[in-house]
Amino acid sequence: MLVLMPEFFIRPARVEGVARLAQLRAALWPDASAEEHARELAAQLEGHHPSALPLIHLVAEAPDHALIGFVEVGLRSHADGCDPAHPVGYIEGWYVDARCRGLGVGRQLLVAAEAWARAHSCTEMASDALIDNLPSQRAHEALGYQVVDRCVHYRKPIKSAGDFEGTRNVPEPSNTFADDPFGGRHPTSHERMSGQPWDASYQDGPAPWDIGQPQPAIVRAASTGAFSGPVLDAGCGTGENSLHLAALGLPVLGVDVAETALAMAREKAAGKQAQNPAIHVDFAAADAFHLNRLGRTFQSVLDCGLFHTFNAEERPGYVASLASVTEPGGTLVVLCFSDEGPGTGPHPVREADLRAAFSPAAGWSIASIERDRIHTRFHQDGAPAWLATLDRL
Repeated sequence: MLVLMPEFFIRPARVEGVARLAQLRAALWPDASAEEHARELAAQLEGHHPSALPLIHLVAEAPDHALIGFVEVGLRSHADGCDPAHPVGYIEGWYVDARCRGLGVGRQLLVAAEAWARAHSCTEMASDALIDNLPSQRAHEALGYQVVDRCVHYRKPIKSAGDFEGTRNVPEPSNTFADDPFGGRHPTSHERMSGQPWDASYQDGPAPWDIGQPQPAIVRAASTGAFSGPVLDAGCGTGENSLHLAALGLPVLGVDVAETALAMAREKAAGKQAQNPAIHVDFAAADAFHLNRLGRTFQSVLDCGLFHTFNAEERPGYVASLASVTEPGGTLVVLCFSDEGPGTGPHPVREADLRAAFSPAAGWSIASIERDRIHTRFHQDGAPAWLATLDRL
C-alpha cells in the first residue's frame, strides 16, 4: 500500500522505523514511555498481534524520510452504531506531528486506513475520541465520521478482603469461570497477549476464523484420503471440520478449551445425527498441551489454525502433546498461517519453523508442506497458509 503525495507519502510501518514511531505514539498515549511503545511495536511488526484480528500500522513519511504521523487500524467484529453483520475497520490510534498539521496528512492517513479496511471486506469505519478532546472530534467529523454515542467511564478502587474486619466470613473462591476464565490451566501466549481466554472469542458473534463451513483446504485434503479413522480434531472450535470428516464416515473427536464453541459444535452435531444416525462425532473439553489425558490414540490428527497461535516457547510442548495421541505411522495434518505473500494473518509461521518443530527428534517425518489458504471472516480470498502433512515415527 503506497499513496504518493506532493510532500509526503503513506506506507506501512517497518521495524527499522520503530524508534520514531514510538515517539509519535508516546505523544498520543503518554501513559507509556517511548521505550515501552517501541517494545510493543517491535513485537507487533514482527507479527505478534495482541488480537486474532488483522491490524496494520500506517505512517506518513516526509521527503527527508522523517515520520510525521501514523494511524493504527484494525478489524473488530462489531462497533457501536455499525452493522453487526459485517466486520468494522476501527481506528485504534491517529496522530500527526503538531508541526505538520493542516497539510492534509491526517486526512490521507485515514484514506489509506479506509482502503485497507475496504480490502478486508469492511463496509464501515469506526473510531473514538475522549469526551474532552474537541480537536479530535472536529477532525473526525470533518472527514465524515458521525457521533453515534457518548459515555462516561467510571472506576472505583476496592479493598482486598484482608483489609476488612471479620475476614473469616469472606467466602472462599468458587472456582467458577468468573473466578478463573482459564479453567485452572496456564493461559497461552495468545491469551496473555489479548487479555482474554479463547472462549471470549465465541461469546459475542462468530469468531474471526469461524466461517460457518469447513476450511476448503481441509475438504480438499480429505478428498484425497489424507484422513483415516479414528480422527482427533485439535482446536475444533464450533466443529465444522469435525462434522465434515464425520460425514465421510470417519469417527471423530473434536476437542477445544472454549466451552461456548463446544456447545455450538454439539448442537450442530445433534442436528446432523438426527438426519444421519451413522455419523460418529463427539466433542470434549481438553487442553492442547495435555492431550494424553484423553487416554486414547488416533490414526489421524487435524490441527486447523491452532499451531500458529503458539509462540516458540510453547510449540515443543504442543508438538509433544500431539505426538502422544498420534499412533505410530499415523498422520497429522496442519493448516496454519504462512508468512509468505501479502495479507498474512496474525501469528504467521515460516516454513523453516514448521520443519524445525516437526523434526525426527520430535517424533515426526514431514511428508509434504504446500502453499494454501485459510479462509476467515476478514480475508476476502483467504490468507496465505501452509498445509503440512506429517507422519508419526
